[in-house]
Amino acid sequence: MSPGKLLRSWIKEERREGPLRWDHTLPLTILLVAVVVATTAAVRGLQERHRHEDDQATILTLVETSLHDLQASARHWSRWAPLTSALNGADPQAVRQQISRSEALYRADQLLLFNASKQLQLAHSGNGQPLAPEAESVRCVQEQLDAAAVKEIQPIACAVGKKQIQLGVIAPLQTWRAQRSGQGTVALLRPIHPEAADSGSDSRMGLLLARHLAWRTPTELGTQPLPLQPAATPVKPVVSGPKGAVLALLNPILPLVQGRSLLPDLLLVSVVLAAVLATRAIPLLERRQRRLIHLQAERLATRRIQRTSRKLDRLLERLGPSSSSSRTQPVEDEVMAKLFGAPNSELESAGEGPRHLTAQVEHKLSQVASSFERLLSTAKALALFDSLTDLPNRRYFFERLAIESQRARRSDTPFVIMFIDVDKFKMINDTYGHHVGDAALIAVADHMRAVSRREDFISRYGGDEFALIMDLSAMEDRSEDNLKAQAYQFAVRLTERFQEPIPIAGMNLPVSLSVGITLVDSQEADPQQAIQRSDAAMYQAKNQIDTRISIFDVSSNKHELDSYRLFADLQTALHKHDLRILYQPIIDVHHGLHAVEALVRWRHPELGDIPPDVLLNIADHYRLTLPLGLELITLAARGYASLRASLGGDPRLALNISGHLLSHPQMGQTILNLLDSQLVHPQKVTLEITEQSVMEMGRTTEENLQYLRASGMQLSLDDFGTGHSSLMRLITLQPSELKIDKAFVTPLQTDPNALRVVSLVATLARRMNLRVVAEGVETQEISEVLTKLGITHQQGFYFSHARSSGDLIAAGQRAFQRFFNPEGARPSNTAAPWS
Repeated sequence: MSPGKLLRSWIKEERREGPLRWDHTLPLTILLVAVVVATTAAVRGLQERHRHEDDQATILTLVETSLHDLQASARHWSRWAPLTSALNGADPQAVRQQISRSEALYRADQLLLFNASKQLQLAHSGNGQPLAPEAESVRCVQEQLDAAAVKEIQPIACAVGKKQIQLGVIAPLQTWRAQRSGQGTVALLRPIHPEAADSGSDSRMGLLLARHLAWRTPTELGTQPLPLQPAATPVKPVVSGPKGAVLALLNPILPLVQGRSLLPDLLLVSVVLAAVLATRAIPLLERRQRRLIHLQAERLATRRIQRTSRKLDRLLERLGPSSSSSRTQPVEDEVMAKLFGAPNSELESAGEGPRHLTAQVEHKLSQVASSFERLLSTAKALALFDSLTDLPNRRYFFERLAIESQRARRSDTPFVIMFIDVDKFKMINDTYGHHVGDAALIAVADHMRAVSRREDFISRYGGDEFALIMDLSAMEDRSEDNLKAQAYQFAVRLTERFQEPIPIAGMNLPVSLSVGITLVDSQEADPQQAIQRSDAAMYQAKNQIDTRISIFDVSSNKHELDSYRLFADLQTALHKHDLRILYQPIIDVHHGLHAVEALVRWRHPELGDIPPDVLLNIADHYRLTLPLGLELITLAARGYASLRASLGGDPRLALNISGHLLSHPQMGQTILNLLDSQLVHPQKVTLEITEQSVMEMGRTTEENLQYLRASGMQLSLDDFGTGHSSLMRLITLQPSELKIDKAFVTPLQTDPNALRVVSLVATLARRMNLRVVAEGVETQEISEVLTKLGITHQQGFYFSHARSSGDLIAAGQRAFQRFFNPEGARPSNTAAPWS
C-alpha cells in the first residue's frame, strides 16, 4: 500500500476512533507537576533568603574587619616621621624605599600623602607600581578631602574601575612637627577583598561584592525605590564615597531571584511533563498504527481471497459434468497457469479430459502441502538451531532441559549437565579474525558430535560456550560415583581430541576446552540451579593447572554460589533502598565533635548483617560500584542534613569513595548534584580515599578530584601507611587530611616501632599543614598518647561506635563533652558512651 493511501486510511480511522483516551494520566500529571513546582518554589525561596542573609553577614564582617585593620595601619603611618620629612622637601624616592623596606604595607595597599593645600605629595603602592596623580583612587581621595576638613581618622571608599571597590581611611599626620605646622594628611586604601581583586571580578567573592554593594546618595536612600529596583541599606559604620555617596547594601527582590533560580527546574519539569505525555501518547498512537495496518492487511487479503474464490468457482463449474464453457476463457486459463506453474499455451495444447485434469490438481495440491511442510520445518530450524554450527541453540537447550527434567522425575533417573568453554577464544578472534574463530567453533561442534552418543543432547549455549545434556537412564549402576565417572570419561575423550593442534583455515591452531560437570538429581525442582552449578564448575576448571575438567562439589564451589546469591540479593536491596547508613563521630579533643564518618551497613533478610568489606567486594566483582556508590552518597547526605540541623554546631561529613567510582566521566558533577539535592554544601564534606584505590589514577579520576576540590570539598587520604605510602601521593592528591590506620594506633602502648611511625606521620603532617585523624582509638590511654603527639582528631570505640543518625541526635552534643575541655585537660577514668 502506498504511503498516501496509508495516511488517508489513518486519518479516517482517527476520526472514527475520536481523541486519545488519556484516562486519568493527564490531570494526575498536571497535579503532580503543580505540587512539585510549588514545593520547589517554597524550598528555593527559603534557600535564597538564607543565602542572602549569609552573604550580607559575610560582607558586613569583611567591611568591619578591613576598616578596623586600616584604622590601625593609618595610626601607624600618621606617626611615621619619614612622611613628615617628605612634606618638608625630602627626596620622595628615598621615602618610597623606606616604605618598601618597612614591609608594613600590604601588596594591594595604596599609601597617599597630601600637603596642607591638599595636593598629592607622595603616592606609593604595595606592589611597587607607581601611582599617577590622575589615578582614580587619587582623584577620589582629593574629592573627599575637598569636601570636608580632616581632624580625625575617617573611613572612606572609592570606586576603581567598573566593579572594584576600595575601602580606606584618611587621617591627619600625628608627628609633633606636623601638628605644629598643621600640615599633611595621609590616606590608606585597600580593596575590600584583596584575593578577589587579584583573581579578577569573576571570582566568587568578587561577584558577591558586585551583587550586594552599591553607591547611594542620601537622597536615594531616603526615597522609595522604583519598581523592580532593589532597596538599599547604608553600611554600618557609614563609609563615605565620591560625590557625597555612601556605601550601601542592596536588598535584592527575592521573588525575582527566586524566579531566576527556578528557571532550570521549570525547564526540567517541562521536559519531564513532555516525556510523560509522550510516553503515554506514543504507545496509544503505535497501537492505533498497528491496528490500522492490521485492518488494511485483512482488507487486502479478503479482496484477494474473494477474487481467487470467484476464479476457482468458475474453474470448478467448467470442470463439472454440466459445464459447457470453453477451455480458452482467460480467467480459467490464468488460474490453471498459476496452479500448475505452466504457461497458458501449454494448458491450451493439452487435450486431456476433466478426469485427468482432476488427477493433476490432486497431485499439485499434494506438492503444495509438501512445500508447506518443508517451510514449517525450515522455520523451526531457524528458531531452534544455531546457523553457524547446526547445533541446537540456547532456546532449544532450555526446552530440552525442561523435558529431560520431567522425564528424570518420572523415571527417578538422574542426568548430567556439562558446560564446555573454548579457552582464550577472544584471543583467537582478535589474532586471526572472526572467520578463524567461527571455523574453530565449527570444529569443536564436529568433535562433540563425534564423541557424543545418540541419546546425548548437544547445543551451542552462546558465544564460545557449549552445553550438553547426558542421558544416564541406560546405566545399570546408578550410584553417584559411577555416574560422575561416566561423565568424567566422556569429558576426557572430548578434551583428548584437542591435545594436538587442529587444522583450521590452512593453519594448525592449538585449541583447548574447559569442562564443568554437575549431576542433576531426579527430584531437583529448579533446573536453573543445575545450570548455575555447571557454570561454576566450568570456571573452576579454567583456574586449575593440572586438568581442565571439574566436577561440581559443594564445598569447593560454595564461595562462588554464595557470591552470586549475594550479588542478586544486593541488586534487590539497591532497588528497594534497603541499605542503611551509620555515622561514627570524629572527635577533636580540644573542641568537641569535628565530623561524622558515614559507614554503610546491609542487613540480609536471611544471613543477617553482611560485613562491609564483603559488601564492597561483591559490588566491585559484579560491577555494582556505580549504583552502590550513588545510593550511599544520597543516603549519607540525607542523614547528615538532619543530623547537623538537630545537633547544632558545625560538624563535617566524611564520605568514603572508591577509585572505581571516580573513574566514571562527569562523576564530580554527579556527586555535587546529589549533595545539592539534599541541601549539603560541598565545603562541609570530606572525601576519604584510600591509597590503594588511586594507585593507578587515570586522567578521568584526576579531573574529577580537581573538580571536587574546586567546589570547596576536602580530600582525606585514608588508611595512610598501609598501602604504598608514596609521598608523591601527597603532592598529586593534595589532601587536607591524613588518617592513620588502626593497625598503627592499637599497639601504641606496646610496640615502640608503632609509636615511632605515628610520631613520624604526625610530624610530616604538621610540616605540610595537614590535619591528622587517628582511627581505632579504643582506650583513654591511647587517646592521651595521641594527644601528646599532637594528634587531637581521634576516632574509635572509646568515643563511640557507629550509630544511626537517630541515636546520635538523641544523645546530642552532651555525649561528647566528657572527652574534652577548652584547656585541653583530659578527664580521668572516663567511660566510653554507648556500650
